[in-house]
Amino acid sequence: MQSFKTMDGRRAAELTLMDVQVPADQLLGAEGEGVAALEACRDRAIAALCAEAVGAMSVLNSATLEYSKARKQFGVALGTFQVLQHRMVDMFIALEESISLTQHLSLSLAAREPNGSKLASGAKSKVGTAARFVAEQAVQVHGGMGMSDELNVGHYFKRISSINIQFGDPAYHLMRYAQQSGISVRGGNPTIVSNQRYSND
Repeated sequence: MQSFKTMDGRRAAELTLMDVQVPADQLLGAEGEGVAALEACRDRAIAALCAEAVGAMSVLNSATLEYSKARKQFGVALGTFQVLQHRMVDMFIALEESISLTQHLSLSLAAREPNGSKLASGAKSKVGTAARFVAEQAVQVHGGMGMSDELNVGHYFKRISSINIQFGDPAYHLMRYAQQSGISVRGGNPTIVSNQRYSND
């Protein structure tokens, strides 16, 4: 076991297994079905990470809103500047979308719906991108203090960064979602290979 410290201050390790033999009566499930069990476990872990990211985003939004009301620039509160108001609205929308996606994923996995793995990738990509946006905006509004140890903003930023790379980053899951949706990914860009058309009728 090779232990190391992660960017958010937690501990992790790389395990190397050599010459491992498992008796037939100790198998978890039927032989040859281990990948499906691992994928189901991974999807539930992704749902948990999305929920944690949503919690971090909620704290960052609240902290940024409070800071914008208290911090004054040119004699007025930061929150009175329209450009920052728009930015905080975008942060709020990103949070609300992430809440909905996480709830939908959790309910789908609990109901054992067949498209749970696809939904997990979709949520991991969207929530990860939204969380990164919220964290970056929170740090920017707080200025240099945002990355200091005195405020929790920087700690949440680091935790979100760590969440984003666990079980695949948003770009990986976007490509995985596209592939499960019948979209071919060529050169890193999703390309629709189906000729099916959609209308508003």
